[in-house]
Amino acid sequence: MQRMRNQVLIIVLFVFFYTSGLKAQGPDGRPEMPANGKISGKIADSQGIPVEYASVSLVSMRDSAIIAGAISDAQGIFKMSDLKLGVYKLKIKVLGFETKEIGPIYLMPKGRGKGEGIEQDFSNITLGSTDIQIDDVTVVGEKSRIQYKIDKKVINAGADINSASGTAVDILENTPSVSVDIEGNVSLRGS
Repeated sequence: MQRMRNQVLIIVLFVFFYTSGLKAQGPDGRPEMPANGKISGKIADSQGIPVEYASVSLVSMRDSAIIAGAISDAQGIFKMSDLKLGVYKLKIKVLGFETKEIGPIYLMPKGRGKGEGIEQDFSNITLGSTDIQIDDVTVVGEKSRIQYKIDKKVINAGADINSASGTAVDILENTPSVSVDIEGNVSLRGS
């Protein structure tokens, strides 16, 4: 009886230690890193004005996969939390500014390898502006179909698509407040 208890105890201990070792590994067989890292920062232009709506991506250095992302607020501040520990780079993009990459970032406990800590603050990220060169620009203006004046309403028939191929009756049928019956009689607001 005592021998059977010892065997059951050994089996239970073996299963416990075997399964606890499996939980610590990721899908690729490597040890699973804890998700307690934090990255924050402040983005500004070359004049020190905060940059709003900048897209900030955290990219893995191992396989270039995007791990997390954030958008800067009105003060240019972004925050990311619950990040798995590892080696990353930050990629910052916003329209009208140069794309900036910061890295490698070692999000690891201090004292391990090149660890810079699990909480990192990039308080002063400066983006340079870019100029976009375009060849030709054509600006086309159109009159509004309906213009309201102080004492009248003007309908521009040339702004109506049907005016190019239709008749005057077709234009009047598409005019607000004007109705045309089947015989071609025109009435304005029922009179």
